[in-house]
Amino acid sequence: MELMGAQLAALEKCAYRRKFGYFLEPGLGKTLLSLYEFNKLYQEGVVDVMIVVCPNSLIANWKAEVTKHGFSFPVLVKPDSVLQVKPGMVLLYNYESMNTLAGAKIPLILKVHRGYVAFDESVQVKNFRAGRWKNINGWRDLIAFTRVLTGRPMVQNVMDLWTQLTLAGARINTSPYAFRNEYAVMGGWQGKVPVGTKNFDRLQFLMDEVSFKARKQDWLDIPEKIYTTRQYEMTAEQNKLYKQMKNDMVAAISDATVSVMQKVHAVNKLQQISSGFMINEDGGVLPIMPFDQVPKVRLLEEIIEEIPDKIIIFAHYRASVEALHSKFGGALISGGMTEDQIAENSHKFNNDPECTTMVAQMAAAKYGHTWLGTTDAPCHTTVYFENSYSLDARIQSEDRNHRIGQRNPVLYIDLVGTATDRRIIKILQDKDDVSKAIMGLVDA
Repeated sequence: MELMGAQLAALEKCAYRRKFGYFLEPGLGKTLLSLYEFNKLYQEGVVDVMIVVCPNSLIANWKAEVTKHGFSFPVLVKPDSVLQVKPGMVLLYNYESMNTLAGAKIPLILKVHRGYVAFDESVQVKNFRAGRWKNINGWRDLIAFTRVLTGRPMVQNVMDLWTQLTLAGARINTSPYAFRNEYAVMGGWQGKVPVGTKNFDRLQFLMDEVSFKARKQDWLDIPEKIYTTRQYEMTAEQNKLYKQMKNDMVAAISDATVSVMQKVHAVNKLQQISSGFMINEDGGVLPIMPFDQVPKVRLLEEIIEEIPDKIIIFAHYRASVEALHSKFGGALISGGMTEDQIAENSHKFNNDPECTTMVAQMAAAKYGHTWLGTTDAPCHTTVYFENSYSLDARIQSEDRNHRIGQRNPVLYIDLVGTATDRRIIKILQDKDDVSKAIMGLVDA
């Protein structure tokens, strides 16, 4: 197979070092790059097996990519026994399995077989206090070759980087707290929250030593991204509840009372009000009004009527996703769906000319999908019915239809009608600016 320019440049800079990070934006081929490198090292007799740790939604993608690119490696998903593992195999694990018996078999495999281990979408291990990182940290020294794969390793604050730079072999302190003292500006509640970054140049230098970074716009002839907002106005009833929640952190709907004890929960409730419902402490959905009458839904209906081609609609809450799919039909991807159901809905959206909408929950659909539609019915519009505070979810979701094969500029529309909407977008933009700057991805 033939590698693209960014992949070749990444291999050249890595030079087959034992530890390295491939920080390539979605669409630049991190999967093929890793498979190609493993194949070369395996043919040279340097490694025995490839182990991939990735989000659960990407397991199917890795299986498909092995076949798609002509590799003959047998693929096993979370093998039951170490005895099943033979040289030349690709083993797939999801990050959740790092805390299970399946994940506990990895160090046993690495003691028998020299492993090329790829941590795909490595932001999933950014929390150094989490059990998955503690377990990985216990056996990472057994790895022959480590590769850290993601488009953007920093999505929340500078502390996202410690675990990933540790895996990539950066010359950083072995203590996350020492790393925090050196690179994080602390603030927030009792000064315990990272709110900024210091020693910026030193951090950039360390990252550049152990990683290759690439943007699509520098390596691919791909249309631009265009961002816009569309405004809606809430109803009097919504405004009343919104003000109640904002001022008192308590809102009453019919006979039910929804109380909020923490500010972050209050923000969620404010966002839910603008979408026409609230979720109580038991997880029940309490409608404020018929969904068809929610101003944000009516605005979305107008946009769909304006767009002649296929359209992706992202929402944060499962209740919104289900209601939107019930109203607009089309394809659906939401939390709790099986691998086969997800594949069926993706295929339907990409191939059925009558299926013009994809309604997707951001957390469930942000990784691995390509939704370009067809030549006659392309998809180059994405609407955010709701956003979350996750920069990772926003970046990844934007790239579902901004990939190789896209022939049109991609339009991203945020629905904005409240201070909460504006605040979330502003926070995402600020996070994105800092993340790009640290990675050296800011245009001169």
